[in-house]
Amino acid sequence: MSLLLPVLLSCQSPSRPFRGPIRERPAAFVDPSLKQASASPSFQLAQLPARLTIAPTTLPEGFEIQESFEIPLEPAGRQRKLAVWRGKSPFPEELESQARMAAPPGVHLFVGDQELRYDPGLGGRSWKIHKDRLMVSWPSSEKPVARVTNAGVASVLHRRELSLSDKEPQDFVHDEASIDDRTREGLLLPAPSRAEWDLTLPAGARFRTWLAMQSLPLVSMRSDGAQAVLSVIEGGETTEVARRAVPPSSNAFLQWDVDLSAWAGRPITLVLSTDPGGNNHFDHVFLGSPEVWGTPTGDVRHVIVIGMDTTRPDHFGFYGYDRDTTPELDEVARTSVVFDHTWTPAPRTRPSFRSAFTGRRPLDAVGSTNIAEVFRAHGFATGGVAANVHLQPRFDFNHGFDDWWYDGHASAADEVNRALDWLADHQDRDTFQFMHVMDPHMGYSAPGRYGTMFVDDPDPTMPAGFNRWDVYKWLKAGRVDDRRKAHITGLYDGELRYTSQELGRLFDQLDRMPGHNLVVLHSDHGEELFDHERFEHNHSVYEETTRGLLWFRSGPGQTEGKRISAPATLADIAPTLFDFAGFEDTPPTDGRSLVPLILGTEDPDASRDREIPVGLLRYDFERWAVTKDHKKYTLYTMSGEEELYDLDADPHERRNLATQVPLAPFREALARAHGMQVGRGWRIEVGAATEGESFVFHLPQPAVAAEVMDPDATIPNPANEEWGERPWRTRDDVGKVELSEDRKTLTWTAGPKSAPGWLVVLFADEVDPEPVVMERGGAPLVTMTARGRVTWRAGNQKLEIVPGTVVIPPVDEATRMKLLRGDEGEVGDDEMEKLCQLGYVECDPTGDTSHGD
Repeated sequence: MSLLLPVLLSCQSPSRPFRGPIRERPAAFVDPSLKQASASPSFQLAQLPARLTIAPTTLPEGFEIQESFEIPLEPAGRQRKLAVWRGKSPFPEELESQARMAAPPGVHLFVGDQELRYDPGLGGRSWKIHKDRLMVSWPSSEKPVARVTNAGVASVLHRRELSLSDKEPQDFVHDEASIDDRTREGLLLPAPSRAEWDLTLPAGARFRTWLAMQSLPLVSMRSDGAQAVLSVIEGGETTEVARRAVPPSSNAFLQWDVDLSAWAGRPITLVLSTDPGGNNHFDHVFLGSPEVWGTPTGDVRHVIVIGMDTTRPDHFGFYGYDRDTTPELDEVARTSVVFDHTWTPAPRTRPSFRSAFTGRRPLDAVGSTNIAEVFRAHGFATGGVAANVHLQPRFDFNHGFDDWWYDGHASAADEVNRALDWLADHQDRDTFQFMHVMDPHMGYSAPGRYGTMFVDDPDPTMPAGFNRWDVYKWLKAGRVDDRRKAHITGLYDGELRYTSQELGRLFDQLDRMPGHNLVVLHSDHGEELFDHERFEHNHSVYEETTRGLLWFRSGPGQTEGKRISAPATLADIAPTLFDFAGFEDTPPTDGRSLVPLILGTEDPDASRDREIPVGLLRYDFERWAVTKDHKKYTLYTMSGEEELYDLDADPHERRNLATQVPLAPFREALARAHGMQVGRGWRIEVGAATEGESFVFHLPQPAVAAEVMDPDATIPNPANEEWGERPWRTRDDVGKVELSEDRKTLTWTAGPKSAPGWLVVLFADEVDPEPVVMERGGAPLVTMTARGRVTWRAGNQKLEIVPGTVVIPPVDEATRMKLLRGDEGEVGDDEMEKLCQLGYVECDPTGDTSHGD
């Protein structure tokens, strides 16, 4: 049965590169034979050691790195009673397209000592980039003196110039470049440079790379172009095989293909070199994904992973939904292996995809090896297409991909076309591909008839466009009745219907594609549609946001699909793929291989009590959850509140059993699942104190651990530090804690902003706080005990011990990113625009932004 639907609404022509018939389906899942390698050997040159001769510098003689520029200004009129001035921009003109809403990362403008905000509307004291001009709005008619700083100039040159770099040549040449939404990893060969490899070329050998001149941050830093040269040395004789011009700038990578079949089967030295143009000033030549491969001897291997954003399984017909939202995907499920009890590791995108990409828990995934890196190391061509702002190279999702195409405006039709075109272009290669579809995500704008297909009773008062902030304002004002809820749910269902159509087209083609093929489909999280009076996602860890999809499909599928009840999570994807492929030299993973379950050699009931971690939400108070034996246990970091739900008897999580069931086994499961410390202990609320003032607690029992609670865990919408937001307070603001050697004395030294703050003390067992002795300056403090709490007060100063269940969370993502590669810097304009559209930051009509509450 074809999954292709005739109605296609994309503005592009639908891609259908595979014209053969759908292959015959076996009755049951068949091992996809990924262990059988029939593709020719491939040489991914950027990953191989090379003999290198690198130009020490491309800087003009006497060049000095300058990061601050005074901009002469001239009058340009008035606006809103303010004078407008303009001056020549020191930045490339193409920068304007990247600065519609925010200043380019690292760029600041000052008038005197006052920094002006960037505002495309030039409201108040502000500035913007317009073509090759800087525009400044200033209240005085007296000419301002403007100074622009760009902290990125020095860092770029220290990365691109060997003489300024602290890297050895073998590390220096490894680079990546992004042009017009495409990011490639490859080699940096500043002209004149040379790289050599000793190879024996396969039959039908071909060379391919993608050329570009690396961009530079200032107009004054510009190449005049260069050339890339491919040569072969055989028997001491050098043959120049091909030469390609690399222009000073380009709006796309230049594909360069060279036939090397004349040297097939012979040992040669392959040489890539760069020649300068008139001079070598700033000739930073980049060669993306340079590789050599040949003709396959049999069927090649294709591994495709499809990630669906914001997808609720219970809104699929396959899972019993009463609307026909997903007919094409229902057919895919009926002919695949489906894990019915899959949980995503978080109710949001980035942590879930980090886990899906690495096989690690989300936090441990930071800096870990991506699946694509493993497949590329085994000779696979790797490509990815993504549409969520959280999946861009800023967060390393591109690592291991020869071609990573992030387009925050792409529709499902665009992504399917791009995925199929890439597969068609690599039909003779072993391939690993990741494809992401964003459409089910807010803001619910499915094209054509799909937009309102399931809106049965429209709310005439609801705006055509809205985001999460709008909906929460409506909820607060009591303006979300059942009719509006149904309208919004209908819009979401329309997105699923459109997405199903486009993925149906993809699967129709994959079912026709030759080769040993394995397809994985998963979701990153679900969607809150007022189930617990919340909307969108990222506010809770209930099933509507954390129950996920995980399907496996070998070749064209099977006539008799299979549903597996064993618990699964996205961290299982990597070890399962490595197992199917027979890879042994794989990085560590936290998930497990599902191959025995898929092939039927393991009883699903044997892992029913497997512990699956869930957590890492952002828009409500921090909490951590674990599923075990079809029950879900949740612990709140700040309050110590506990929830327990029986997911078989209470799938909608309405009856909290936490006071009716012994919770110690679930606390232990939570600790194991997340790799963190959980148990009975104290929360100590600390009030205002003078910075440097110390308080001592003599504990009744030795503590296992103690720390200052992260202030972000005490508020419902903490700073998005990974995007450059600054936290309202840090642990150091609250102060520092120290345990004595015998772990029976705790000292808290107040920081500059101690109130409100919390300390956490974990014990091996439950410990009554009443015997505690508190001291300040060596003098004991008089405390009172009530309702199990021990309190000391003096004016606005306060210490209060609250016993309960406590957690010592792992190091957070932002800290890990900074430790991995330093400060992440500022947010670029395209990123800010998508964050505004998705409601992750609040934006006013003039383009000013303020971070959400």
